[in-house]
Amino acid sequence: MEESGMDTQAMFLAMTVVVAAVGPARVSAITCPEVDGYMIPCIGYLLGVGDLRTCCGGVSGLNNAAQSTPDRRAVCGCLQNLAGRFPSIAARAAGIPDQCGVRIPYAFSPTTDCNRVEKQVSPLPSSSP
Repeated sequence: MEESGMDTQAMFLAMTVVVAAVGPARVSAITCPEVDGYMIPCIGYLLGVGDLRTCCGGVSGLNNAAQSTPDRRAVCGCLQNLAGRFPSIAARAAGIPDQCGVRIPYAFSPTTDCNRVEKQVSPLPSSSP
């Protein structure tokens, strides 16, 4: 019987180690395909043929979805990637947050250090078009 108790304790210890190693479930940061989805409404505006209000809806939705520091950093990196793929519209894209009244905690620039981006708490006063 003593051996069975030791087996149970060993099993419990092994399970504890596995659970501790795995840790709590973590929700991953926003992905670039998700960012792309929020930014799709901006394509027309960025090409000079679409409505800014539609774009602002996507930008606002993305800003609301990115509430944690890891989310903000992920979004920053994804936007930099988009800017790198479409350099001709990067300057116009950089002005969208201000035009939509959405405050983001970093400058939209290819040189932004996304690792320094932090969660931001205070919204700009609404000045949406």
